[in-house]
Amino acid sequence: MGVPFADKLGHFGFYSILSFLALHGYRDRIPVVFILTGIIAYSICIEGLQRWLSVGRHFEFLDILANIIGSFAGYFVFLILNHKKRS
Repeated sequence: MGVPFADKLGHFGFYSILSFLALHGYRDRIPVVFILTGIIAYSICIEGLQRWLSVGRHFEFLDILANIIGSFAGYFVFLILNHKKRS
């Protein structure tokens, strides 16, 4: 018996880290809204492609939701750490 929603925690964690690193690396060159929009669009595309191109995997709306929430969590961590550096 596995942990319920363990895969959602994985999605959340991966997208938290992805958005944090993307914001940290590109914040001076690309507006934040474009970075987050791109990550969320990527998430939706990957999830949608699983529906048609992958064997043994399938589309799940909750995966997309976990990805989006994770992306914003990474953004908030970025804001908090960036604010502490400026103080």
